[in-house]
Amino acid sequence: MRIIHKLFKLNILLMFLVFPLYNYIYSQQGYWIPAGLEDNAISKISITNSGYIFAATLDSGLFLSKDAGSNWENLFAEPSRTTTLLIADKYFFAGCEWVGLYRSSDFGKTFDYLLQELQWITSIYLTSKNEILIGLHDARTYVGGMIYKSTNLGNTWIMSDTSLSNLSIEEFAENSKGKILAINGGGGLIIDAPPPNTWFFDGGIIESTDNGSTWLRIGLDLIALYALAINKEDEIFVGTHDHGILKSTDDGKTWKEVNDGISTAQVITVTDLIIDSGNNIYAATYDGIYLSTDNGDTWKSWNPDPSVKSIYCLAIDSLGYIYAGTNKGIYKSVGSSTSVLTGREKFTSFELHQNYPNPFNSTTAVKINIPEKDFVEVDVYNPIGEKVSTLVTKFLEKGTYEFIWNSGNEPSGVYFYRLKAGDYSQSRKMILLK
Repeated sequence: MRIIHKLFKLNILLMFLVFPLYNYIYSQQGYWIPAGLEDNAISKISITNSGYIFAATLDSGLFLSKDAGSNWENLFAEPSRTTTLLIADKYFFAGCEWVGLYRSSDFGKTFDYLLQELQWITSIYLTSKNEILIGLHDARTYVGGMIYKSTNLGNTWIMSDTSLSNLSIEEFAENSKGKILAINGGGGLIIDAPPPNTWFFDGGIIESTDNGSTWLRIGLDLIALYALAINKEDEIFVGTHDHGILKSTDDGKTWKEVNDGISTAQVITVTDLIIDSGNNIYAATYDGIYLSTDNGDTWKSWNPDPSVKSIYCLAIDSLGYIYAGTNKGIYKSVGSSTSVLTGREKFTSFELHQNYPNPFNSTTAVKINIPEKDFVEVDVYNPIGEKVSTLVTKFLEKGTYEFIWNSGNEPSGVYFYRLKAGDYSQSRKMILLK
């Protein structure tokens, strides 16, 4: 009987898995929680497939989080602003005002200069052919910007097209046919610089059909453009300084304003545009975040916090969570981009959802539904039935809760996780592959 009892206990234990403590609940603002760096203005966010988050700030340098924003490490406190970030192959790139381009192969522990000092990097992009494009100015002379290209992940660089000048490239994007677009942020802006120079930016949009070697102006001249995104149907969206959001369905030949729901479109700057796997569009502006679920036809406010209006950048991680860089740090969506659009879920019973992704490498997420206030436990056991840790053991209010697990040093294998509340118990398994 004692042996049978032990075998039964082992079988039960093999059904459970615990995540290290890291949970999120819906915020009062809807679907956002603070994710750190609240004393900083965030200019750019870049996220690796394994969940490492790099955040560039306007005044405090570059930061890294390995735990979804709970803790941050200052990689370097470069006095000049870090303006653009890129993750390419085994490298991480950081472009800065005044001091050029950095590259790291060890997640920011050490950096190397790739270009001479006093180059002002405005944008960086990895093409589908694994080549890198950057937009830059010569910060010593204030000469209008240029595009440079590297075919070997930054070891060497060549000027992309000497026929173009007066560029301030804010962003690149590529459509399904391999055509690359780039937007110019100047909009006819003239800036007096140290004599005898005058800094003039043309604005508008340019395109390349040879992977960035040569470029052609295609329109929107003298309009300052600051954000660019292309959806699955190759429709183009651009964010402007004072025209809101523009859309083209004919490869940039014609454009129309799509600002229904953005009441301040004519007076605010659209700073970033991203499109998720479901073709939903998110717009960062100086009046908060706007969301369109109908291909830009209409927009609704989707702001992290009523007191936070200046949104500088957006990013989506491999799990579908959205990160917003603001003038008051970083905010993170509570649910993935595919789940937050449906509104608060209505449910009448407990439920433990399947983790996603599954199988996974290092990081995965699980959602639970709690229909009423109750004492909730989530426990974890490894493949041989040993208890790893306890995720939560306390009363939870009615709501949806999500947990992210970074497996750390746990070995590959089949793990089991359990939700227990009152008389309710449910278990599922997940597969860790390293």
